Amino acid sequence: MSTNNLFFSRRGNVFLKLFVGIFLALIIVFIFLYYLIYHTSPSVQSVYIPEIDLVEGTFLKVTEGSQINLSYGAEEYNFIIYSISSHKFVLKNDLNSEIEYNKTKNFDLDNDGKGDISIEAKFLDRDLINISIMGLSLIDCPENWYCTNWTPCINNFKERKCIDFNLCGTENQKPEFEKSCMGEFNQNTSSSVVNHFENLTDFFDCGFENSTIINGCFIQSVDECNKSKLISKINLFYEGFLFNSTNLLAVKSDSNNSCYYYQKNLNSFFEFSEELVEELIAQGYSQKEISDEEKAMNDSAQNFVGLWTQCLFNKEDLKQVFENWKTGNYQGGENCDFVNGELFCQYSGDFKSAIQCGGGI
Repeated sequence: MSTNNLFFSRRGNVFLKLFVGIFLALIIVFIFLYYLIYHTSPSVQSVYIPEIDLVEGTFLKVTEGSQINLSYGAEEYNFIIYSISSHKFVLKNDLNSEIEYNKTKNFDLDNDGKGDISIEAKFLDRDLINISIMGLSLIDCPENWYCTNWTPCINNFKERKCIDFNLCGTENQKPEFEKSCMGEFNQNTSSSVVNHFENLTDFFDCGFENSTIINGCFIQSVDECNKSKLISKINLFYEGFLFNSTNLLAVKSDSNNSCYYYQKNLNSFFEFSEELVEELIAQGYSQKEISDEEKAMNDSAQNFVGLWTQCLFNKEDLKQVFENWKTGNYQGGENCDFVNGELFCQYSGDFKSAIQCGGGI
């Protein structure tokens, strides 16, 4: 081998070793930064938060079992991060609640009907979340009022219950909840939530539909608002969850030549897709943990079996909603929850065009 060839061979080896060394160094730096960000950034096991720190909010990295003590209104409150999953975390002790990630939840600590703190969290790793806690009475809070339908006119007055879903503790935008109804002798009883579909024995049966929510028979019934009913099965796929819901649907006319639409939940359940299960297993969750989470979601869904919604529509508006459903354009329309043991529902989406909506369970 000539001197020149030996020189170039040795120089090539040097460059190769240098390249491998730089590559390995970059990998080590990346691992170090990942560990620094997700594991060595102080995650707390126990922390005390004075009320003054809630003015601008407190931000913490916490793991399962972390204990948080905070002071609010001269009282001390304690809660722990009981469990962490891929889409929510659970609090226990003074706060008992499940909170989905990237969604804010308000809490009434002193049970006075006013929100005191808000909690939100972001998922970082299989056992690590970034949680923020803020005092609501110390910051601007947009009121979000929902009211039930007016009661029938009794002693020249009617009333309704109103609640601020954000629990701001202020009433600057609180709607009217009591008013005079003097002179309303022929009040339409549909203004109170009266179920007009208790007995469906004389309703025409449009059968069962499991592909497009409703069928042609049910759409045609809107032309004259003829009494009709249908069993409908809805299958929705959302972020790895398959949601199945079986509902009784019905329509009938009212005295003003409008259409009542009715739906009642007969059964609902969630199912994790194979892709989501594989993703969770890859993140380190056991099959038992995944099955337990799926069961908890289905147990919660059973609370709403029997939930019914009734909306009054103009014929044209209801037929347009049905036409949209027939083509797969389903936007939902009810968001219900139990507040202090009482059911409250908000109506939007497909029910926006309704004259009025109400429901019960």
